[in-house]
Amino acid sequence: MYRRAAIRLQPPFAVPFGFNRHMPRTDWRRIDHLDRVDDQFDLVVVGGGIVGAGIALDASHRGKKVAIVDREDWAAGTSSRSTKLLHGGVRYLPQMRFGLIRRGLKEQRVLGEIADYLVTPIDFVIPVYRDHAFADAPRWARHPRVFPVAIRLGLWWYDRLGVHAKGTKRVLSPGELVGRFPLLKPEGLRHGVMYRDAQTDDARLTLMVVRTAVDLGTVALSYAEAIDIERADGGWTVTVRDRLDDAVHRLRADAVVAATGAEHPPGHRADPLPIVLSKGAHLTVAADDVGIRDTALVLPETSDARVLFLVPWQNHVVIGTTDTPYHGDLSHPTADSADIRYLCDELGTYLDVEDVAPISAWAGLRSLVGKPGASTAQASREHQIVEVASGYVRVAGGKLTGYRAIAQDVADRLYGRRSRTRRGTASVSIRGAGIGADMVDRVIASLLSLGAPEHLAADLVARYGAAVESVLDIAHHDLTLSAVIADHWLAAEVAYGVRHESVATITDFVQRRTRVAWFTADHARGALPAVGRVIADELGWNDDRLALELDRTKADLEAEGL
Repeated sequence: MYRRAAIRLQPPFAVPFGFNRHMPRTDWRRIDHLDRVDDQFDLVVVGGGIVGAGIALDASHRGKKVAIVDREDWAAGTSSRSTKLLHGGVRYLPQMRFGLIRRGLKEQRVLGEIADYLVTPIDFVIPVYRDHAFADAPRWARHPRVFPVAIRLGLWWYDRLGVHAKGTKRVLSPGELVGRFPLLKPEGLRHGVMYRDAQTDDARLTLMVVRTAVDLGTVALSYAEAIDIERADGGWTVTVRDRLDDAVHRLRADAVVAATGAEHPPGHRADPLPIVLSKGAHLTVAADDVGIRDTALVLPETSDARVLFLVPWQNHVVIGTTDTPYHGDLSHPTADSADIRYLCDELGTYLDVEDVAPISAWAGLRSLVGKPGASTAQASREHQIVEVASGYVRVAGGKLTGYRAIAQDVADRLYGRRSRTRRGTASVSIRGAGIGADMVDRVIASLLSLGAPEHLAADLVARYGAAVESVLDIAHHDLTLSAVIADHWLAAEVAYGVRHESVATITDFVQRRTRVAWFTADHARGALPAVGRVIADELGWNDDRLALELDRTKADLEAEGL
């Protein structure tokens, strides 16, 4: 439902916020970047997931002229389908992979500084049962007397390296556990241990990394499918097909990076890196259905020797993840009935729940580097870089948390360590960073002056950070865009998405710029006409084009199993 807000005759200069006035005002409209792709670049990055985004930002920060392209929208693949965690990898503790953990937690701290509004510390609790150890724990650590001590020591060390909160109680009694998690089964429950990690909106983090690169001069074009990479004139030519109008463009560059995740780089029958694909399925459920409030729960040992996370996110709970080999459609991997049954069965081992009804089920693909035929458990979680030819690099593997370090490794390979500043991109604030303690209060004041509900404020800040100023400027300057769509968005957010976040389709907005398609019973279908109308006005679509785009969006939702 599209609800018009009450009009307030308030001139623009009286808008009651005044946030980050030095925020760059650079537009990021897809059409403008389309006009700039037929050019000469220092680097072309193929792949608009978090790794490709990080590489584009790193190279731009080094003063390189960069273009980044993707065959879909930004973060349309795995980078919008993770468990939403920025973590060192608590499951690697039993494997004693301390270097990997240390690097992950270091990156967690850096992201908390440069992307503050996108990094939310959250407490996790692991219940310790008499009959369950921790997945992957070595045999000596599974002894009933050793395991409780070992896990407490391991998490103490993990906490000291991460975003811990001083003074937080770390050992919980069975009574305290059941108080926090009322559906947790008490039989055999000895105690619980708590540690702190962080979570993010993976799609928006990816988008904002690209957006920050754009602020530094990067040309960024979505729906541009790279169909060939070939040598030309001492460098490389990347041929791309515009998937929205079928036009062909050729980007000339001194160097190319293929960060295409599960997809083979164009022009190769076989991937230059031996990729093993693992599907990670997730469920989104109502928080009350699993008794989760503001603390995440870690189920310590599943039937296939994994850990399972139940993480509160956007007033719901995300449950995941699986780790199964995948050989299906790369464009729309989905959680099938076996995935859903597995996740629900594992819940029943630890929680008194019956017939949990997921609001949505979804899956992402991990691109792991391993020998052909290797199991997903055997494949490396570390990233790998291979130089396919001089000036042409392929990168795969790694975790969301480590994207910045992966990008630095790739750029160092191309340009050398001396080409970067001492702190690299650790000194580059992500677009929207730098929110103050009173940001939400100021947004509430602005919303009330528009006649819009104050409950939108926290979500607006979580999505845009200090850039929320620009969203509210749009609403105050055009009061028709201060309308509220389906109780979730300002119409101004849709216009802002087109003007400043490269929105080209309705799906871009409802699935990735915001995530309401994953959290509502109708998966945003009721809001599609209102969202589509704003995008049509911004992009000049006629009624026939709008009807076509609405049909495409519904088809996209169905392809995702929504």
